[in-house]
Amino acid sequence: MIACLRSRSARISGIRPASQASYFSVALTIFIRLRRAVIIALVSHPDALLKTLAGEIERAVKHSHGRPVHDLRISIRRFLQYLETFGRSYPSDKARKISRRLKKIMNLAGRVRDRDIALRLLQHAGIQRNAPVCKMLSEERKEAERDLRRYLEHQARRKLLKSSVNVPAAATVSARRKLLSQVRSYFEAGRKFVSMKASEKELHRLRIKTKRLRYTLELFRPRYGPRLERYLETLHRIQQHLGAINDCAVTAQLVDRALPRRSAARRKLDEFLSRQIKLEKMRLHRYWRTHFDSPGEERRWIQYLSRGQKRAPK
Repeated sequence: MIACLRSRSARISGIRPASQASYFSVALTIFIRLRRAVIIALVSHPDALLKTLAGEIERAVKHSHGRPVHDLRISIRRFLQYLETFGRSYPSDKARKISRRLKKIMNLAGRVRDRDIALRLLQHAGIQRNAPVCKMLSEERKEAERDLRRYLEHQARRKLLKSSVNVPAAATVSARRKLLSQVRSYFEAGRKFVSMKASEKELHRLRIKTKRLRYTLELFRPRYGPRLERYLETLHRIQQHLGAINDCAVTAQLVDRALPRRSAARRKLDEFLSRQIKLEKMRLHRYWRTHFDSPGEERRWIQYLSRGQKRAPK
């Protein structure tokens, strides 16, 4: 029986021991390989992220309207967060090249999305679609869409993203350790910036932190399982409030050239945007205090992420 097990162990490991004394070495090798495989399985596989991103690029080439552009930006953010978290999976020159080109796509897609949002907010503010400022934004949007589609077609032909990636086990362990400090840092930043007096720039920085934490946590879905979804949902809620505030700030910047500050249309828009920002700040402040950062909540986050078995917040 023992001889049979020894023979099977040797076949599984792919190593043929030269003597009986080396069977311990074979068993240790098997354990190390299995442990590495388990650790790697505890994070989302990067090839799946690449496949999703390639699909979103293809969709955006065919349909450069709102939703595909939005989905493309999210897929890019997720993969960029993967590169930041597990950067050693790629040779440094390849990672820099991919990161540079994805950020270029993000900027081009951002120009399209910003104008879509601005046109929607102008309409909600009561400004007619045939107003000069709306015509200007519509023309800028068409130009931005052409630039985005042209660049995406170029990148699709180059097949930049069609490659396989391996996640080093050491990088996975290191990333999990950093995750806890990232959570603590996020709570600290939120307590500093979540207030009615916070500026749009400060809240934008918190928005970036929210995205980074959320997309980093998503990489560890296989480890934490379905209970993680409630934690991710709380971050998503905060991100939505911060995003609405940022949309208003970006819209104000985009219309600055076309709407004189003393014009009736500009006053109307400014009043609308100010009300929206104030409303979203109130919602953000209330949600942060009563749900996200209620007494003991940070400790529950840390305990859950440390052990991976605790219940998610209700």
